[in-house]
Amino acid sequence: MSSVLSSFVTGMGIFYTILRILFFIGFYLLFSYGLFTIANKRGDKNAILAWIPIANFYLLGTFIGDFDIAGKPMKNVEVLLPVAVVLYYVFGSIWYIGYLLAAVCLLFIIYALYTYYRNAVPEKALFYTIISAILPTISIPVIFFLIKDK
Repeated sequence: MSSVLSSFVTGMGIFYTILRILFFIGFYLLFSYGLFTIANKRGDKNAILAWIPIANFYLLGTFIGDFDIAGKPMKNVEVLLPVAVVLYYVFGSIWYIGYLLAAVCLLFIIYALYTYYRNAVPEKALFYTIISAILPTISIPVIFFLIKDK
């Protein structure tokens, strides 16, 4: 009886893992499609970067351009944004100091998204930013899909 239960639990774990992978692929495709459509509407010749992981944040950084954080100018956002995304995932697995560094990277990413939302949909920028900060994996792809036509 325990081998049947063990097989069932293993099967459910595999099923759950496959569902999670499909879930993340689906949201990645949704984000990439939204970003690709926005890039095409802007006439960006690098629109294909929307489909390449990490490079899609370079493309998003080109849309955002330079901005200020607390009076300090942030130049080369197209380079800083993908670096912040990579560092967020790298530091997120390191205890204590890594968590703090990951939080700084996340704050930069959220502020960069707010800057983009403010330019694309000013009336909903704050709402989209709050939702992006609370549920980034789900909300950011959905938001980019929703604003692709604006």
